[in-house]
Amino acid sequence: MDSYPHVALLIETSNAFCRTLIEGISSFVHEHGTWSMFLDERERGAPVPKWIRHWDGDGIIVRAENEQMAADIRKTGIPAVNVSSTASRVSLPSVTVDERATAQLVVEHLRERGFKEFAFCGVSGQYWSSVREELHWKIITDAGFHCALYPTGKTRRQRWEEEQERVSEWIGSLRFPVGLIVPYDFRGQYVLDACRRAKVAVPEQVAVISQGNDQTLCDLASPPFSSVIQNAHRVGYEAAAMLQHMMNGNPLEKQKIAIEPIGIQTRRSTDALAIEDEAIASILRYIHRNACHGLRVSDLLPRISLSRRAFDYRFKSQVGHSPHTEILRVQIERIKELLIHTDLPVGEVGLKAGFEHASYMSDVFLKMVGVRPGVYRKTHSKSPQREVQP
Repeated sequence: MDSYPHVALLIETSNAFCRTLIEGISSFVHEHGTWSMFLDERERGAPVPKWIRHWDGDGIIVRAENEQMAADIRKTGIPAVNVSSTASRVSLPSVTVDERATAQLVVEHLRERGFKEFAFCGVSGQYWSSVREELHWKIITDAGFHCALYPTGKTRRQRWEEEQERVSEWIGSLRFPVGLIVPYDFRGQYVLDACRRAKVAVPEQVAVISQGNDQTLCDLASPPFSSVIQNAHRVGYEAAAMLQHMMNGNPLEKQKIAIEPIGIQTRRSTDALAIEDEAIASILRYIHRNACHGLRVSDLLPRISLSRRAFDYRFKSQVGHSPHTEILRVQIERIKELLIHTDLPVGEVGLKAGFEHASYMSDVFLKMVGVRPGVYRKTHSKSPQREVQP
């Protein structure tokens, strides 16, 4: 056997998240040395291959969907890292997406659009879907809102047409307008079709949002649907770093790293504002189009013919915060996007988001996000270099 570590990747390649995750693993290997890697051809949830029991390898990165898979991996005695969203119930060192941060981001996205009714359409028999359903439901109900849940666990597995009819009926029973959350992009496409069957308008009556941001699936639907951009590249990179740490003779038993999402790719499925006050809804649309072009609250007053004090009160009663805060929020979201996806200097990023002075922009960013722009860019970059602590 040569001197390179031999690593098995038990990861499916049927979705964009896993392919990007594998790219993150590759980035780490290119930066820190050479691995001899074997990518197993498999589907999600497939059992651990029998050959792994007798494999004389050095490391494994696996999507362990259940404890049985994790147990089979542990029996090999080979250092292994799990990259499945089931990390909470699988006893392997894990790097995965931050499910709570993702759920919080989704709910905030819908609440910013004025939604007060919510629903979650999960998938039967999938633990990761149940986890996401529970997190979204808790965040929504803790905030004092109602969240309808699609009854996934109470019926037998049905044929596609039967299930589609059942989902359509459930969607038709919801209270509109409603923000409808699905746990992954395949389900998003499925739900959009069910909305058409139910003759429910998207996004006017139902705003649909998913997670995974598989470009092909999101754009294939009609209308294209919004989805959370998970930092799959960093998940893969950190998993590779963790495995290297273990292969260097530093055992890890319970280490779990959760990677925050990058943001939301907004598409037509959530391009709506569930604001009963049409005048305020019109102002919100105007803010979203113009916040990064030097917009001030005083520019909004001629569009609604109210005093500044009356306007602030009316806006806050509908949106939950002041017009000034909403302008800053849109600007900060644009800054996040530019920090992650471009190499522009921080000062230039601020200018493109409508801030004349970099120091003021940095202070606002710190207050609203919790870190300076440079730190945010570093921690959300595709291949952060940091040690894995035992």
